[in-house]
Amino acid sequence: MKVLTLMTYVARFTLVLFIWLISGFCSIYFRYDGELILNTYLRVIPTAFVLTIFYTLISILDLKIFGSTTKTTFEELFSVLRRYTISGVLCFMFLLIYPNFILPKSFPILTTILALGIHLLSRKFLSYYLHWSKVKSNQVPVALYGAGSQAISIIQKILEDKSLDWKPIIILDDNLDLNINSINGIRIVKGLSIEELISKFKPKILIVTFANISNFRLDLIQNVCDKNSVQLKIISPIKAISGQDFKLSDIRTPSQEELIGKSSIKIELESVRELIQDKVVLITGAGGSIGSEIARQVHTYQPKKLFLLDRDESSLLETHLDIPNSNFILLDIRDEKALASVLQDTKPEVLFHAAALKHLNILEKFPEEGIKTNVYGTNLVLKQSSKRGVKTFVNISTDKAADPISILGKTKLIAERLTAYYSTQVINKNSKYVSVRFGNVFGSRGSVLHTFQRQIDAGGTIEITHPEVSRYFMTMEEAVHLVLRATVEGDTGDTLILKMGKPILIQDIARKLINASGKKIEIKYTNLQPGEKLNELLIGLKEKQVKTNIEGIIKVRVDPLSPSVLPLNKNQLDKI
Repeated sequence: MKVLTLMTYVARFTLVLFIWLISGFCSIYFRYDGELILNTYLRVIPTAFVLTIFYTLISILDLKIFGSTTKTTFEELFSVLRRYTISGVLCFMFLLIYPNFILPKSFPILTTILALGIHLLSRKFLSYYLHWSKVKSNQVPVALYGAGSQAISIIQKILEDKSLDWKPIIILDDNLDLNINSINGIRIVKGLSIEELISKFKPKILIVTFANISNFRLDLIQNVCDKNSVQLKIISPIKAISGQDFKLSDIRTPSQEELIGKSSIKIELESVRELIQDKVVLITGAGGSIGSEIARQVHTYQPKKLFLLDRDESSLLETHLDIPNSNFILLDIRDEKALASVLQDTKPEVLFHAAALKHLNILEKFPEEGIKTNVYGTNLVLKQSSKRGVKTFVNISTDKAADPISILGKTKLIAERLTAYYSTQVINKNSKYVSVRFGNVFGSRGSVLHTFQRQIDAGGTIEITHPEVSRYFMTMEEAVHLVLRATVEGDTGDTLILKMGKPILIQDIARKLINASGKKIEIKYTNLQPGEKLNELLIGLKEKQVKTNIEGIIKVRVDPLSPSVLPLNKNQLDKI
């Protein structure tokens, strides 16, 4: 190991000496218009050797003062500039002290400029050479769709990963006015369709490098790739936009959720960061599908402390292990005394209330449980939050709260109305208490996608309650990001409704999954279940929509509800 390190230092010293020698000879050549003055040329050799020693000592000193730098950053460029400039200045001072050294005073200036240029060019050439030598040795041809900043990052990471056998061969971009023709030597083509790209260049993998792509477009691309035996890969939308911990492992195949129900959303980072960064955050229901995704996204914005609360110990532990430096709290929100103690101890500034019983069919059979958790549990969380000075409170709701006919919808509407009531009762007058209402979320526990997939795997029939039944859908990570964004942009007392595009027929989802499985599966239609609507609404017929210019978000005002008139049983729900 020591021998290898010594050889590395010798190689670096030799390379720098060579650069100074070439630069020195060239500067003398230019200074005297190509005239051969032997004594002057001979003086370049010891001067280059001294300059190399200067450069080496300055490099060691620079490393001690400024630390090591990352390749291809401005810090690295400034470090190289410092080293060559200081070496040139020392050489100039030497010539002032020894004027009889027979080197012109312009020598240090010209030599330094040339040495710096040769150094940067040689680094660039070496980098390209190493990249191309790696590319030529790899076997799996890869095409990229989109020539933006993500494409640059992906190519760089592919070329730097020694364990990966991918070979970038072509980049496709839809922008005909794009004024660049290549990225890292990879050619960019414009004006081709995906079919033409695959037919002409024969890639084995196609990577979509941009995040805001509709499910319709993604589905079309997937179909083309399937026909040509090409793997389609995408980047997780939130990671693609935010750049948080972007790795090659974040390049993945599209999920069924994204192919069926993905909607393009506007990503806002800085406003959400201001809400979360350096704040104490508590999430109820953190072990659930929505709560755990909220926890993951909140964690990326660097809260001061993150507390995860749930009554399900297994799911709570799973979320905690997935999120470094989080704190877990095992607690039932129905327990007011324990809840009050926790809020007193943790002193959260931001609280996301995702704890709820949410399965429609189960709550129709056990309505009192829904009332205990979704109504009384939510009331206790709101009551203690308003007393303890929680500044931002976010109640996670559902589109089933719009003109509800189910126990789930009715209890969640009461939760929204309680949130509106407590927005006027807080001790901190700068507080914001809002509800965020969205539809079905792909990837959540018990979602229709998972149910259908289990039925397909079992080889039986898929059961749908009605051929015309439709629902609004969003992917999990996009729904949660919109929750965070809506929290920032809403006003206290608002119920914020996420726009989710057009509702999707449930039978269309079933047919896509059946086609993807390659099995012959029959669709069986039954009847609408108690509490189930044929089509969901986003806004109740009597709800008051508030004008807003916030993209992707609708505002309504629900009537505040005092906790003094909460329902005691199922029969009282309709009277509220």
